[in-house]
Amino acid sequence: MINAHIDKFVTLLNARDYHRPPGTPRMQPATVNLQLMTSLINPDDKNDDWKLFRTAKGNAIRTMATAELFAEVRATDSGQQSSKTANQTPVQPPPDAAKALIT
Repeated sequence: MINAHIDKFVTLLNARDYHRPPGTPRMQPATVNLQLMTSLINPDDKNDDWKLFRTAKGNAIRTMATAELFAEVRATDSGQQSSKTANQTPVQPPPDAAKALIT
């Protein structure tokens, strides 16, 4: 899901750069990074993990390469998805052999 979001973000960024008036500079990496973080935040979600991520990154968002931020966002999303999956995994009853050892 995050890959689709990043792909759409890059597509929109490229379209913006393509259609910018002559003489208008490209967006600075710091601006691109802040726009990415803003696009991830969901105002309807009270427990929005991206707000926490943005706060934790602090001023580093302004100085890091956009590709590096993409990688960190992907890694963070992967960790969030795996922890959500782990929390939703039902507990399996022990196999019969383990039951024999318990009793």
